[in-house]
Amino acid sequence: MNSFFKNRSGNVAMIFALCLIPIVVLMGGAIDFSRQRGTEGFAQDALDAALLAIAPEAAGKSEGQLTQEGRRWFENHLQGAGNMDIDGFRIVVDGDNLTAYVDGHVDTAFLGLIGITEMEVHRTASVTIGLTKVEIVMVLDTTGSMMATPAGQSQTKLEALQDASLDMVNTLSGLSNGDGNIVMGMVP
Repeated sequence: MNSFFKNRSGNVAMIFALCLIPIVVLMGGAIDFSRQRGTEGFAQDALDAALLAIAPEAAGKSEGQLTQEGRRWFENHLQGAGNMDIDGFRIVVDGDNLTAYVDGHVDTAFLGLIGITEMEVHRTASVTIGLTKVEIVMVLDTTGSMMATPAGQSQTKLEALQDASLDMVNTLSGLSNGDGNIVMGMVP
């Protein structure tokens, strides 16, 4: 037995075996951190999409209603894109601004070896409710090809373009509150 403890051959294998766990944890930790950062990106995209979806019709709704609608949009947008467990989701109304907060976590695959079973994800997004200043410029094709009448149509392409442009101007003018919040231009 004494010769066993004095034997020095095979030390490389023993040292490698002892170093293997920290190496696996470090490499696996990089994978877990990458998954967490990727999930944060997906969560931010989903949160932005949710706010943009509910903001046009947010006026007159309670924070509870907005939170419920926003969470539904958020979860639908996040499906398949991230492996995040949602711990909290809320939307706060502050004047004409909506701010959404989401808190969650991502389970770890490798860091669990050292007792870190999950990594937190926190995201925030804001949007202004209602119509703010909008600037629109239409660039219209008035070349000779627009004088042709497509098969089965009674108008030339240019006449159809003029009608569509006028409809757009009338629709947007109806949305304006008269204080210059919609500015339109045209380039023929």
